[in-house]
Amino acid sequence: MNYDLINVLIIFLFYFILFNKFKFLRDNKASSGHKKFIKSKKSPILIGGFFFVSIVFLFSDYPFFPIKFSLFLIFLLGLSSDKNILISPKFRLIIQLIILFYTVYFYGLTINDLRIEKVNLILTKSEFNLLLTIFCLAILINGSNFIDGLNGLLVGYAIFILISIFYISLGEPSITIFQRDFILMLIFALILFLIVNIFGLIYLGDNGSYALSFLIGIYVLNFSMENKDLSPYYIASLLWYPAFENFFSFARRLISKRKISFADNFHFHQLLYHYIKNQGIFKKKRELINTFSSFTILIINLPGFIISSNFPFNTKVQISVILMNIIIYLILYYILLKKFFNKQS
Repeated sequence: MNYDLINVLIIFLFYFILFNKFKFLRDNKASSGHKKFIKSKKSPILIGGFFFVSIVFLFSDYPFFPIKFSLFLIFLLGLSSDKNILISPKFRLIIQLIILFYTVYFYGLTINDLRIEKVNLILTKSEFNLLLTIFCLAILINGSNFIDGLNGLLVGYAIFILISIFYISLGEPSITIFQRDFILMLIFALILFLIVNIFGLIYLGDNGSYALSFLIGIYVLNFSMENKDLSPYYIASLLWYPAFENFFSFARRLISKRKISFADNFHFHQLLYHYIKNQGIFKKKRELINTFSSFTILIINLPGFIISSNFPFNTKVQISVILMNIIIYLILYYILLKKFFNKQS
């Protein structure tokens, strides 16, 4: 295991040095409308997907077909966005859904239990189950891409998810955890990435956010299928933030009569960034404001993770945590939005 961690460090340094030396895949601020709201003098490298895909290919027990192959395809899809090859969000979504269909169908991923009898009866039909699973993965991947606008936010959130799963596996003998050593290695890799990411030297890029969220989604679904006594809402409480960010963004755009695919600067993390910047605490040092905003959101999410991780079998607790998180989000969003427009006027 120690040697594996050293190998992860070597892989990270390899990509970091190589990409910096040849100035390959620098951040293109025009490539993503929801990520270009922070102006920075730095031009970080987008190595996230390269790093995490390499770790999966070298150290995980996932089969090449369909998981590793699908991971590589979803990484290439994100890379095409970073390189401005596939600009259309609709076209990327269509390709994404095709990849997810292939993955879910051939790997046999399912969501069988929502603790609602009539819904569970519908889910016994394979076509509905297939559609729901693909839908949930697509929501996770695109929601994760939305929140990947601050240094360390998506990576930190992924660390919380994996630590929660590892924690309950230690406290509950009945819990089966797939690829335990690999998960520890992935947590180490994420922490390593986070340390450099918070200084704005590297970004995930779309290649990284697509690959990381796909990997997290597949692992969490696998974990849920292997531990059927777990409340399905424990899984939902782990993934609520990127999922809700996706739903809420679509709702905002529909209400304001804008295109759903239209990128804007009114995501929660963007409003929080502007609020903290306007307080003048960090004297307009953008990287510090960026990192502070990211860690503020992670701290807001921390109580939910702690409660969920201690009651993984209790559906009522898990639903309460999800509702608590949504209510806190909406209250804070309203306050931040109001202050943003007051500042503009």
